Amino acid sequence: GELKSQEAGDVLGTTFKAPVGHLLDADVEQLMHHLHETQLYDSATSSQKSTRYVPPDYSMQMHVDSQAYQDLIARGKTYEEQRIKKGLTGLISKKKKLQHGFDPVQVIRKHAINLPPDAPPDVSTLENEIIPLFRWENFHDCALDVYEQIKPALRLSSLLLTHRASSTFWHTLAYGKRESCRRTTEQHGIECMRIAEDIQWDKAHADYLMTYFKTLSKQIHFHFDLLQAPTITPSYTYGLCAVVRDYKNPLPADNGSYRTQKTRICLHTDFYTTAKRISTLDKRNVDPAMVLRFNFFLAVNITHEIAHFFELAHNFPMRLGEVFFYRNQWAESGCAFECKVFGGRIHPISARIDCAYGLATYDWPPHDEDDPQGDIHWTIPMEYITRIQQASTWDSADPSDPAVFFIPRTGARSVSLCALDMTMWEDEAKAEIVDETVESLTAPLRRLLSGNIVK
Repeated sequence: GELKSQEAGDVLGTTFKAPVGHLLDADVEQLMHHLHETQLYDSATSSQKSTRYVPPDYSMQMHVDSQAYQDLIARGKTYEEQRIKKGLTGLISKKKKLQHGFDPVQVIRKHAINLPPDAPPDVSTLENEIIPLFRWENFHDCALDVYEQIKPALRLSSLLLTHRASSTFWHTLAYGKRESCRRTTEQHGIECMRIAEDIQWDKAHADYLMTYFKTLSKQIHFHFDLLQAPTITPSYTYGLCAVVRDYKNPLPADNGSYRTQKTRICLHTDFYTTAKRISTLDKRNVDPAMVLRFNFFLAVNITHEIAHFFELAHNFPMRLGEVFFYRNQWAESGCAFECKVFGGRIHPISARIDCAYGLATYDWPPHDEDDPQGDIHWTIPMEYITRIQQASTWDSADPSDPAVFFIPRTGARSVSLCALDMTMWEDEAKAEIVDETVESLTAPLRRLLSGNIVK
């Protein structure tokens, strides 16, 4: 038999032919018709009831366990030894112990997980419109109650994309002068483009970008999946952006003056699990500080991936990779966005996507082994996380200040590790640590016999 495409505008005019002398099974023939006539953008992306599996205990699939922590400690000690052999003593201090991993006491004292007394309201007050990129239909298999829960994050991400105070990065990405970088091209063996100077906000450019974002809303697809945990490197992946391979329509969509490619953004399944857990809890049983941290981190991750999407969507054919920003030696648009807007990269402490232990910031790209500064992580104060989710903050943000949203580096410090120090209590048999009957104990934290830590 012969099955011909009935699609309008089929550029290939594809025809399927059964082998001569063979009869097609009726079910196989029906499946061939179904696959050939189904287009990616015709299928529904969301349903009110999600079939996604959520752990009954809402546990996180990604976290730094004790074994991973010890591996990181061993890597840190090797790093120190290499620095000593090279005569680098910038991080070595005889008076002060080098802190690999955050001290839980300092994390609390620096208000990384609890709100200070004079903090802004403990909820997001953002009421801006969510841009079409983040419409519910673009989130695959996402229950409506989960989508409602992540709306504060989507509002914050919408502001990060469109507000004038954070517009320099996006205007530079779209209109910056891209020049071939000879040195980087020689290093990578392929032509590399670099943007060296910023492009400031312009009304015409801003209007064009808004129109472009609306066009891209038809070309994007969000879904939640279990991303593989790190095995060789200590880097953790919270999101991925990749072009969808549409074999039926190999050419990019022609949207008037735009030619764009369909792109998929995958967010770690722990984002969905956390949002689902929060949506099922009574407001009285939810930690508002944790919700603020989670929404902030989700917004940062989504916008990070949109920076990649912005590059991939129009780059057809993909002769060139992502552009290099400023003096960066890595072509990473998402990281460049975080550094431009926040002054550094943002990670959850101990890789907990629910941000139960707080968030941290650090320099990017990582420092070389010969750099006397080394890699230092700072906890992000809850006051900052709360303030950036207030409508009044965005209303009064100074667009002429490039550091208006920079994260203050006044929190607890950790060298090379973005995780809690799991060796703080080496011997739980000591009465002054685990005996809850000791009244003379003056430490800010007490470990109970049950294993819980209380203030």
